[in-house]
Amino acid sequence: EKELIFCLEEIIIISRIFTTVGSFGEEIHRGGGRQAHHRVVQAHHSAASHHDEFVVEALVSHDKLPVLVLELIALECWKVKAFPSLRPALSKEVVHVSAYLVLQHEAQLINLLELCLFHRHVCESVGEDALVELADYCHRKVTYLVAQAGEYVRASTKKLERSAAELMAATQEEELQDKFDEVQFNSAICALTVLRYLTEFMPSLQPGVIARVLTTNDDIMGLIELLDNPPWKRRRKKKLERYADGKWAQVVGDERVRIGKHDAESKASLWRTLHVSPLRTRSLQARTHFVN
Repeated sequence: EKELIFCLEEIIIISRIFTTVGSFGEEIHRGGGRQAHHRVVQAHHSAASHHDEFVVEALVSHDKLPVLVLELIALECWKVKAFPSLRPALSKEVVHVSAYLVLQHEAQLINLLELCLFHRHVCESVGEDALVELADYCHRKVTYLVAQAGEYVRASTKKLERSAAELMAATQEEELQDKFDEVQFNSAICALTVLRYLTEFMPSLQPGVIARVLTTNDDIMGLIELLDNPPWKRRRKKKLERYADGKWAQVVGDERVRIGKHDAESKASLWRTLHVSPLRTRSLQARTHFVN
């Protein structure tokens, strides 16, 4: 149990290194466990208030965006490979909070990348290798939204109707699994936005990234399925609700006929991958290069 706690603490410490923008080593010891969350909040505030986005610029100037992508993939691998086996031990009260922080950190990282990649120059500065890994990550999340997110939305909707006795009877392992599913859904929604940025800036990105999105991953098929069956919409008590900005909200009045945020993102990504002719040309060139 002590070794398990130590491993979790090491993961959190490493995560802080990659998400700190000042003195990257010094803030580990004095920043506390909320540093990564504070960076995301500050980046959100800067973007929303149209102020100088110093968090984003610091990540670019220190060349930390590829490291963020690497850490994101490492956390995803930990969730897929290690978490199912460790879940019973992680559910113990002594390590429950630490396990949740590790799970939540993936959502914080992809959310921070979502804010950063809004800018073309930031996206271009990441580098081909990291962008290819990020494109693969987005593809896996789109696949999740198509194949598994609908089941999660239905299950989470039913859980909202649970009685107080049922809530009290839930075990810590069940609560941890609920957090895992919640983080998985939130991360996938953020990845959909990142995919839109990749398709928007494709004409200025490297051929390897274009080939990965258009040919290897064939994200067009996943986007079409998301438009047909969007997991960010649900019916609760015979009322339509839509997921946006990290929460479910009831759709009322003229909002019913307006296109939602994630519907618009899916359509924009699909349109750019289908109708921007330079992308097809560069994709074919990239395929010919790799084959040769």
